[in-house]
Parts: sequence; C-alpha cells; structure tokens
Amino acid sequence: MQPKSCLLVSLAVASLLAVVPVHAESTANADFQAELNSILTRGIETKRGIIFHMNGEEVAGVVKRILKDAVLVANQEHATILIRLDRIDAVELD
Repeated sequence: MQPKSCLLVSLAVASLLAVVPVHAESTANADFQAELNSILTRGIETKRGIIFHMNGEEVAGVVKRILKDAVLVANQEHATILIRLDRIDAVELD
C-alpha cells in the first residue's frame, strides 16, 4: 500500500471509531434520562423523598414538579430547590 492510501484508510477508520462511542453514549444518556423521569414521576405520585446525587453532593427532598430541563424539589430546609436534570448523577427513591 502506498503511503497516501494508507493515510486515507487510517483516517477513515479513525473517523468511524470516533462516531461509535458517541452513539453508545447518547443511547446510554437517553436510557438514563428515561429512567430518571420515571423515578421522578413515581416520587410525585407517592410523595416520597428522593436523594439527588450531583457532583459528589447530595440533596434530599420531595419532587414538586418536573420541568423540561429541571426538577423543582422541596425539603425541610428550603421551600423550593431547582435542580437541572443534566447535572444529576444518580437518584435514590426512599
């Protein structure tokens, strides 16, 4: 194989490999967001507390409302807490 064609093949393979993880990551993120929405909805219906894990911190509270890109939560300390959905790493439904 000539150096020029070898370079083209290498670039083609590299570009294909770069696309695959993005699709897998977007699918995993979509699955996470769907399950997160399900847990938040159950939290509203049952009026049970949820612990939100975000960047090593925990915030506990009861879900008041689910917005397009955030969730409104209340606890004993704060009447209203606004949490962005894309910042949530994990949740625990009590």
